[in-house]
Amino acid sequence: MGDMLAALSSDDYTARVEATKQLAAEGAAAIDTVKTLAMSDDPEVAWRAKTILVDIGIRGDDSTHQRIVALLNELAAAGNASFEKPGEKVVRSRTI
Repeated sequence: MGDMLAALSSDDYTARVEATKQLAAEGAAAIDTVKTLAMSDDPEVAWRAKTILVDIGIRGDDSTHQRIVALLNELAAAGNASFEKPGEKVVRSRTI
């Protein structure tokens, strides 16, 4: 996870984008790692992690989708302002 944190907070934009794509491509297997990254004090890392979780939730099966919605709502309830009602975005995206 240290490598992913370093890549997501890199000064190199391309490295940040590639790390984001790599984690999103891992799908449900990356959820626990991304959850930890979502609690980062670095605003960009937390934002990218949220984006990854939303992407995984949209592309995943029903079980993954439900897990992501619950996780995002849990993070929002914990007081992380960047996670204000993200579960709604996943739900809306899956119903379109």
